[in-house]
Amino acid sequence: MSRITRPRIIDGQTVDATDLNSRFTDYSQPAALNAFNVRDAAVDLGHLKRTSFQLQQMDQTIIGNNDWKHSTFNTVSGQTGTPAAPHIVSDGGGTPTPLSLGSGWALNADNILRVYWDLSVKPYYTGSRPWANVGALSNYIFPHGSGSGTHDIATGVTCWPFWLQWDITDATLTNWVNVTGQSDFNNGVSTYFGNQLSQCESTSVVNAFLETAGGPVNGAINTRLAVDVGWTSVSGAWHYKEGLGTTTVYGLRVVFTGVCHSLNNAGVNWLVRDDPVSPSARLDYNGGSLSAMVVRIK
Repeated sequence: MSRITRPRIIDGQTVDATDLNSRFTDYSQPAALNAFNVRDAAVDLGHLKRTSFQLQQMDQTIIGNNDWKHSTFNTVSGQTGTPAAPHIVSDGGGTPTPLSLGSGWALNADNILRVYWDLSVKPYYTGSRPWANVGALSNYIFPHGSGSGTHDIATGVTCWPFWLQWDITDATLTNWVNVTGQSDFNNGVSTYFGNQLSQCESTSVVNAFLETAGGPVNGAINTRLAVDVGWTSVSGAWHYKEGLGTTTVYGLRVVFTGVCHSLNNAGVNWLVRDDPVSPSARLDYNGGSLSAMVVRIK
């Protein structure tokens, strides 16, 4: 956006009405507001016509294997096959940890459902550089700094995607489906399976591994450097506004699959399963939280 630059008034400088008026003129806005003269950070709820948001309901729960010392954790292997069922975030005994909303939250046209979650995770690989497999999506090829041969370096975008499912059938929580705007990474594209980015409205990702090029000079490199991701966190948020009908939500849960990689097909961006490198991928996870609230627009 545009930036106003005008030097400060300094000691001894003459200030008159003409000078002050010109300074205030800098802030006048004769043209319509647009991306060049205002940004969202300059607009608060108080500037909006409809500013009354009333909290109707709120609930939260602990998810995953809740051990903040990481002495115990759940371990999941990379998933392959068609279709690949997602892993449901569960406790240390393998029991899923959804957020149950009891008799259900009824959403109507004046309601917005806001969902937030987080989880402690540790992605890694077993074996020696399995992403170097022929046909994998995960590599760039660089010439060696010696002038002979090449190095394959991971792109760094291979990831585990997490997303939300809900039960909008009944309180038994046995009828889970992906939330609106979200698919399950089992849609076919070229020789892969995944989601278009437009089907990832509740998706969050965490790197599956990190690898960098060492000593780059004029596009050539001398070595590869592996970097442990270690224990980190992944979190997500999803907002849903009901249309003209009514939806009753009985529960929410976090699921994930992996590993996946970016793909552009016919000008459309996808996140697709990178099955050749998935068997050696691992994800450890501990605990986190899942919360939801319903606000009413008045």
